[in-house]
Amino acid sequence: MSFVSVLPAEFHPSFRSVALSVIAVVPLLIILAQRFLQKRFCRPLHAGLKYQSFDAKVGVEDTLVVDCLHPSCPTLTHHKGSRTPPELKDDTSGGIVLNALKASHPILRGQRFVTCNHYDIDGLVAVWAAMNPASALSRYEDLLRAASIIGDLRELDLQSPSASEALHLCCWSNSVERNRFYRPFEGSETDGCDQKYNYFLQRMAGVLEGLAEGNAATVCAEGRDEYEQVIEDYKIMQEESCVRDRLPKIGLVILNPPRPVHYYALFSQTIGYDTVLTIYTENRYELECKYCGYIDITSRLVFPRLDLRALTEILNARETAVGVRWTCSRFTDSGPILRLDSTTDKLTKAHRYGNPCERPIFTSSIPPADFTSLVVSFFSHGLKAVEAKNFWKWEEVHRLNRSIQWDLWSLHYKTVVTPNVRTSFSLDLAEGDAPEIGGKWAVVVVLGCNPTSSALRERIVTACAVWEFLSNTAPALLLTTGYDSQKQGVTEAEHMAETAKELGVPAEAILLELQARNTLDNAVKVLEMLDRCRRADGRGGQ
Repeated sequence: MSFVSVLPAEFHPSFRSVALSVIAVVPLLIILAQRFLQKRFCRPLHAGLKYQSFDAKVGVEDTLVVDCLHPSCPTLTHHKGSRTPPELKDDTSGGIVLNALKASHPILRGQRFVTCNHYDIDGLVAVWAAMNPASALSRYEDLLRAASIIGDLRELDLQSPSASEALHLCCWSNSVERNRFYRPFEGSETDGCDQKYNYFLQRMAGVLEGLAEGNAATVCAEGRDEYEQVIEDYKIMQEESCVRDRLPKIGLVILNPPRPVHYYALFSQTIGYDTVLTIYTENRYELECKYCGYIDITSRLVFPRLDLRALTEILNARETAVGVRWTCSRFTDSGPILRLDSTTDKLTKAHRYGNPCERPIFTSSIPPADFTSLVVSFFSHGLKAVEAKNFWKWEEVHRLNRSIQWDLWSLHYKTVVTPNVRTSFSLDLAEGDAPEIGGKWAVVVVLGCNPTSSALRERIVTACAVWEFLSNTAPALLLTTGYDSQKQGVTEAEHMAETAKELGVPAEAILLELQARNTLDNAVKVLEMLDRCRRADGRGGQ
């Protein structure tokens, strides 16, 4: 290659020599830069990555983050709010990584490391597949996908491909993690996570090869006891009597096993559902929101989680057993459970995450029929205007829970209505009194209160709850009373009527008395109105 000097003649000869040397080096720099860029950004898509410790700091380079979120690195995870490409979505993070490998997706290009901020089976599958793409796709894909589902969603279907081998892998991982390290949520993942990954990643290939060759008893010997327990419990859960009811309109399945069992067996009967009510003998219950409400599920539509605190309050109001109290985690927890806990020995998250057969489940004073009715009513009320869908955002779930009128539902169950509350006459309202009402009413709920009272809304809600309770068995009328004492252009009766409509009382079941000015006047005018109604009916009454 030759170069022509274009330097001015008046430049010093030494300067000209230096300039020509610099120009001569430029092509070499270009070649080196091209090789660097090719190595940095054009690595083969199926080249295995190396595991490295998780670093939550911004600016980590060349690193793919799996099964968790990260502020700056590319992520392949099923967690809500991730930047996982939509075309790679799957129920599990392991499945997402396998999808990316099969598609030779650009998100893998240029990555040299893979990491995760916690250890579990889905994370292990995702990390190992990213490190060993050729083997993951050509030899173990079905087994790895099944292991991620069983390990993370706890949904065991022994009829699915490679399910038995995947169950061996999961039980091996669970047992080794518990015996050699610590159970999930029992220790610090800051250091323990690395120790677990370093241990399992070194042995994963040998275990997978052994499973493929039918040597599960040898390579997964440490998980054999747990495997046999799951198989025994799985057989129990296949009995028809273990499933009491399935309610797909609210995503609830009600199970009735004879005793607490392993999660993999219990949830084998919950595939396709979001919430599980388990009823054991001796009035023992657990209500659990499955993990599918914490992540993005693609294989089916899901319902959003509901805040269980309103239900917990009602249960505690009814519970008479000594030394126990109903508790529940927030709906943003990975697996909220509503259950009866000891007042002196609170259950840890490690115990809640562990299998039902590994924790105490206390006897309640509430009969199974009443408990089931409360749970079904709770979810029916909370989800009555909600359609199941994919990819619920946490903001949507929070907004939905804020919009639900739990006060009306709660007061319906807190209100005790005695026979003395009911009236025995039938009202046939005259058209002159209430042309928009008409019809016969077996009971009237009268609502009148101080418009400046801080408890005004609570009283309206209580009256509406009483009306709703009574209207389930007999025609009921809600009568609101009160004039415009605050001179705001609207009477108290009208204000309370509008609130009652918002709470679900239909307009045709509301009657307004707009003249009453105080408690005595209110009573007199209501009696006069009811008397006119009775005279119009022609039969009288109590």
